[in-house]
Amino acid sequence: MKITYPHMGNVCIVIKALLTDLGLELVLPPPTSRRTVELGVRYSHEFACFPFKLNMGNYLEAYELGADTILMAGGVGPCRFGYYAQVQQQILEDLGVKMEMVVLEPPDVSFHEVKDKILYLIGNISWWQVFKAVRFAWSKARAIDTIEEKLLYFRPRVKEPIKLEGYFRETLKEIDEAADRREVERVVNSFLKKSEIMPQLSMKPLKVGLVGEIFTLLEPFANYDMERRLGLLGVEVTRSVWLSAWINE
Repeated sequence: MKITYPHMGNVCIVIKALLTDLGLELVLPPPTSRRTVELGVRYSHEFACFPFKLNMGNYLEAYELGADTILMAGGVGPCRFGYYAQVQQQILEDLGVKMEMVVLEPPDVSFHEVKDKILYLIGNISWWQVFKAVRFAWSKARAIDTIEEKLLYFRPRVKEPIKLEGYFRETLKEIDEAADRREVERVVNSFLKKSEIMPQLSMKPLKVGLVGEIFTLLEPFANYDMERRLGLLGVEVTRSVWLSAWINE
C-alpha cells in the first residue's frame, strides 16, 4: 500500500508525520503546478469547483509516481466537499486508474466506520502507538499555525520581509524533519526569537481579514499567494480559519 493525499497548504507536513509514525509508505504528489491544474480540469466535470480539480490533478500525478491508495477526508459541511471522494473515485475508475480511495468521515458522523478504516490502514499497530502518532502530528499542526500567524504579523512590519520568509521556510523544513515534540517546540521558539529581533518599520500596517472556503484560504496556489502579495505590500493579513482549528473540528 502506497498512500497519497492532496495538497492543502502545509497540511502535508502534518499528515506525513502521522502516517510515517504509523509505519505507512507515502507517495507525496509533486507541488501543485500548472500541470496539476491542466490534469484536474481535463478529467473533472466542468461545473466542479477549483479545489476538486486540484485534488484530481494531485491524485493523477501521485499515481504516476507509484501511489495506489488515496487518503481523503469526508465531510457533512455546507459545500460539496463531502461528495468529492465518491465522484473522484468514479472518475479514476473511468480512466482506468487503479487507486483505492480510503475516506475518513468525521468521527461524530460514524465513529465505528472511522475506527474500521484506521484499523484497515494500520494493521496490528497498537492504539497507544496511534495515540502517540496523532499527538505528534497535532503538535506539528499547532506549530505550523504559530509560525504562519507570526509570519503574517511581522511580514508587513519588518524592513527585510524576504529575509523573514527565508527564516519561515527554514523553520517549516525543520518542523517537517523534527523527530519529537520537544524538537518541534525548540524550532518554533527559535523562529519567534529571530522574528522579534528583526528591525521594524515605524508605520502601522493596514489590517485585512481573509475569509472564505478552507481549501482556498490555506492553499497558496489556489488563492494566487494572496497572503504573501498583500504582506509584501505592507498589509497585515489575518485568516478566518487555521489548520489546527479545521482538524480539531
